Amino acid sequence: MPDKAKHVLEQLMLPLAVLELRMAADPDFRCLCADHREALEALGHWEAASDRHRAARIEEFACLVAELEQEIMAQLNVT
Repeated sequence: MPDKAKHVLEQLMLPLAVLELRMAADPDFRCLCADHREALEALGHWEAASDRHRAARIEEFACLVAELEQEIMAQLNVT
């Protein structure tokens, strides 16, 4: 499994076969998963930061991660 898909499995607890098939067949879905990974990385960065904008950025990226997770689930027809 590509590392870029591992975060989706970990966060959303999806069956591996479902995710691998979709990623292999759909470049837009791969981009969506990549966006999710980048948002998680950014969230982790801000959670570890001491910047004065930390709280606002955490909220911003947490919302983005949640939205991307919802989109991934919708794309997979998972409720």
